[in-house]
Amino acid sequence: MNFVNPQILYLIPAVIIFVPLAYFHAARKRKKVLRSLLGSRSDEPGAVTVSYPLRRLRAFLLLAVMILLIIACARPYWTKSLAPEMPKGRDIILLFDVSKSMLSDDVAPSRLEHGKFLLRQLISPANEDRFGIAAFAGTSYLACPLTSNRTALNEYIDELNCELVPVGGTNLAHALKRSFEAFKAAEGNHRAIVLITDGEELSGNAQKEIDRLKKMKIPVFIAGIGDPAGVPVRDTQGNIVRTRDGKIAMTKLNETLLKAIARETGGSYIRSTATNPGIEELLGKINQLEKADREGITRRIPIDKFPLFLIASFILFLIYMLIPERIISAGKMTKKIVIFLVLTAIPSLDAAETTPKETKSDGNAPAAVLYNNALEQQLKGSDATEMYAETLHKAQGNETIQSKCYYNLATQSHNAARKSISTAENAISSQQLDNASKELEQAEKLLNSATPDYKTAFAFGNDRANLDTANLTAHHLDLKKVKELKKKIEELKKQQQKAQQDARNAQQQNKDKNKSQQQKQNTINQAKQSAQKMQQQAKDMKQQNMSQQAEKAAKSLEKAEQASRENKEKEAQKHLDDAVKALGADEKEGKQQKQEQGKNQDKKESEPQGDKPLEQQPQGAKSGTPKEDKIDQRNAEQLLDMLKKDEQQRRNELKMRSRQRRTNVEKDW
Repeated sequence: MNFVNPQILYLIPAVIIFVPLAYFHAARKRKKVLRSLLGSRSDEPGAVTVSYPLRRLRAFLLLAVMILLIIACARPYWTKSLAPEMPKGRDIILLFDVSKSMLSDDVAPSRLEHGKFLLRQLISPANEDRFGIAAFAGTSYLACPLTSNRTALNEYIDELNCELVPVGGTNLAHALKRSFEAFKAAEGNHRAIVLITDGEELSGNAQKEIDRLKKMKIPVFIAGIGDPAGVPVRDTQGNIVRTRDGKIAMTKLNETLLKAIARETGGSYIRSTATNPGIEELLGKINQLEKADREGITRRIPIDKFPLFLIASFILFLIYMLIPERIISAGKMTKKIVIFLVLTAIPSLDAAETTPKETKSDGNAPAAVLYNNALEQQLKGSDATEMYAETLHKAQGNETIQSKCYYNLATQSHNAARKSISTAENAISSQQLDNASKELEQAEKLLNSATPDYKTAFAFGNDRANLDTANLTAHHLDLKKVKELKKKIEELKKQQQKAQQDARNAQQQNKDKNKSQQQKQNTINQAKQSAQKMQQQAKDMKQQNMSQQAEKAAKSLEKAEQASRENKEKEAQKHLDDAVKALGADEKEGKQQKQEQGKNQDKKESEPQGDKPLEQQPQGAKSGTPKEDKIDQRNAEQLLDMLKKDEQQRRNELKMRSRQRRTNVEKDW
């Protein structure tokens, strides 16, 4: 059993405590009054005709009546029904400037953060208004379509930054065009645009779009942010930006142009500062717009069961009123019972007369019932895929139910993917990259399975307005997030492998006496750079253990480089061994050698006895650990060429031999 107003149930403990205390307090007061009136006769049955069991029963009935009334006020329900709703509201597009000039700090903490604060304040009032967010710089894109979901809007506001739009500048014309696309270019007095910008370096044919705004009667309310006197431009790291000729790049609030745009479109302009943000002025202008009827949507409304508790409390109250506290005769009690039955029978007869006759359900009723059951199952956290499939089979021709089924199937997979993403993020925080990769693979699989369901749900044109597009946008962002996390993990693992390989190369080349001192120093320096890059990537991924290993290896490699410059080969070799050990390259190499030995052993066992292996050791080489022979580079290259020619000759002989055979033989190379 669920409740619409569950907070009212907190009155029940207070009632359970108060009523018994009041009962015992009243009983003590009565006894004192009886003793003052009757004296010693107050305890004689003949002098007092009260029935204490009946009095206690009446108190219990009164307590039950009060509890039932509290439960009725909490509005209990067991099921929900689909009911149409015609909301009214306004459509507002929030155009937000994310150009580099918004990083200036003339409005604390920065123009960008102050603008995001304005957006949060504008969408905070709880009403049926829909808001969309469009970010623009040199170009623009619709970050969030029109929606009334405040949680989704706040998430998109948090993600606004000056790196969203790669093209520099401030192309207001393109941003206004994007707003028309979000409005679907329909006329009406319930639409408006809120522009938050500093007006710096406006480009594009904005006048053409302004004329369209005037024609469509869409006002532009502008909040200018910045100092008209001008301040230096800063980059994302907070450094001052300079022009090509070395001068400091300046940015200032272009109030003249912004006021002209607001005046031509019938809007208004305010200058927003830290002390006077201008929220009340903007909200006042928005509230002056008319509210328009939107397309009908269907919502699930609880079916109240409070009348049952009201009827039960009324019956108990009647019983409470009929039961006396004195001992009475059986005839009087029978008379009261008859009166009670007559009083309770009259409402039941009236209800029987006014109850409508049962009507036959139409063909869509089974599909609606199945849909409600599937939705209940999904809300409980269970898998409702089979129930939705059965609903789709029953709902042939009913586009409303079909679109909602596909939409709920998509959200079911989407929610499961979000759980996997959360688990992956926890695994990353716990230094478990392999587990995080598995969870991200599962999340990507679930998100990809949700994509066709979302597309099918929105393919029903008549019912598209009933679906929340915020989930579709969130799905895109989650998929992008999964791919970015996977890419970072893969890059970190590749960088770890590269650092291990470079450290091993430096270790081996330091032992090679044929290598020059400069070559050894170069390999050590390359290994150090790989370790430092691995350290930075691990730090960005918050992998403390891996970051510490890379830092330790980088320090050892730096010491090895210094020792190599001083021609201290043994000391350099010791530091290189420490670096390889810190990166875990020696353990990895040992595992690889064991795997290779196992593969070679299996290969030898599977080779036929009559054929020779394609790869042979050079003459003079022995099994086991090879000796380090001192040969020059030229002789080594000649020897390799001879081995390649010998190998190619043997391959050709084997091909000719296989062609001359009559039976097909499975080859083992």
